[in-house]
Amino acid sequence: INFLHLYNWNAQRDHGSFLDAVHAQGMKVMVPVSNYTACLIVGGCQSVPAGAGSYQKAYDNIAAIFAQVYPNGGSKPHAGIGAWGIFNEYDYNNIDPANVAFTIQAILKLEAAAGVAVADRLPFMVPASNAVNSNSQFAWFQTAQALYQAIPGANPNIPPGVLANIALSFTLEVDPIDPEV
Repeated sequence: INFLHLYNWNAQRDHGSFLDAVHAQGMKVMVPVSNYTACLIVGGCQSVPAGAGSYQKAYDNIAAIFAQVYPNGGSKPHAGIGAWGIFNEYDYNNIDPANVAFTIQAILKLEAAAGVAVADRLPFMVPASNAVNSNSQFAWFQTAQALYQAIPGANPNIPPGVLANIALSFTLEVDPIDPEV
């Protein structure tokens, strides 16, 4: 094992000793911006009642995680970190790809403000579900499905996870959200 896929990151906890231990073992972790952050946008989760979500709350949480990834206001990530993980199975959990795009753009904005060189920026991973696609797809899947089916010779049985990647790619290209808060 040399890479750990984590599912949650509580920014109120100090993860420094864990990250130091991971690095000492020659490993890296994917720091997740979990589904909780998506819930901060829309509300209806543990600390944010329905209707009380906001991009500002999500941005503040992302900034707190960012401060641990790039410790002490630095411009290089902790040596024990190898990637950002943006949500978990966003497609299966009905998280709008626009909120995935917002999260990525917020991190890019924070990296630019911290003077993080492009070579020192971490890659993004957006885990998608391998669950079987259903006919009662979320609205943003409809565009992805139409784009996929327009591909000449496309498999009529759309492989799981493909629509999530198309939906996110389309969202990042056509409908980016400015993370100005």
